[in-house]
Amino acid sequence: MKVYGKSKNCKTEISYSTSANTRVEFVIQIGEKKILNCKNCGMKTEFHIDELYKKESKIAQIGAGLIFLIGTPLMFFFL
Repeated sequence: MKVYGKSKNCKTEISYSTSANTRVEFVIQIGEKKILNCKNCGMKTEFHIDELYKKESKIAQIGAGLIFLIGTPLMFFFL
């Protein structure tokens, strides 16, 4: 899972990759607070877990769309 937070200094998005699949697993692994370093301004920012968010993967959406668009006609063809 990839989580994101906004730098309080320069307002750029900071990303963090974790092996956790859910927010609960993330809290168990990391704790209630996480310090992330902004690559743009170099400032370390402490985030509470509720301030971090997850984005939907564009690759997963495109893959699901392709499976739907290709699979539906194939299903009708084989029926």
